[in-house]
Amino acid sequence: MSPANSSTSWSRINGGSAQMQLSKRQVFWLIVLAMTSLWACGYHFVGTGGDGIDPAIKRVHVLTFGNATNEPNVETTFRSAFIDRLIQGGRFQIVDQAAQADAVLKGNIKLLVKTPLAYTAGNLASEERWSTTVDLSFQERETGKILWANSDFSLTADYKVSSSSLSVTERNRKEALVKLASDTAERAYSMILSGF
Repeated sequence: MSPANSSTSWSRINGGSAQMQLSKRQVFWLIVLAMTSLWACGYHFVGTGGDGIDPAIKRVHVLTFGNATNEPNVETTFRSAFIDRLIQGGRFQIVDQAAQADAVLKGNIKLLVKTPLAYTAGNLASEERWSTTVDLSFQERETGKILWANSDFSLTADYKVSSSSLSVTERNRKEALVKLASDTAERAYSMILSGF
């Protein structure tokens, strides 16, 4: 087959580098293949109204989170972050009692540790990282059917350590913990809706 009859042609440009030119038909099929791959893994575009949860699931209750760590009250921080994210998402209505809910969200904070990331010249920590692992499940209340679950949902958040002010470090640490809870809720919410 001559280059003139081929739907794909090669041309030498920029001192010998090759550029591939695709026909409109080939571009179309590449796009179809990419879209099919996304749909196959349960991905849905934000704003299309589609998600992986039965439309009948509207009312959600977020149970009190468990806390298997040494950090006091962190379960409240995480539960509040999940409630806030569900409200902001607009897909679900939050209810105060599990008996009123179509589905319940359960969480247990299995791990929460802080580790140094960087050091000063004097070998003191200048930056630290929160790391958490949370056991999460979203299930129908009446049937107990698991709609989504991840027993090892892990995220991190970094913060600066002040060498001159303990109060600044503590503030940074608390803000990073709130961010960690918020990021965990954000990512979990997206995965619940997408079906991953």
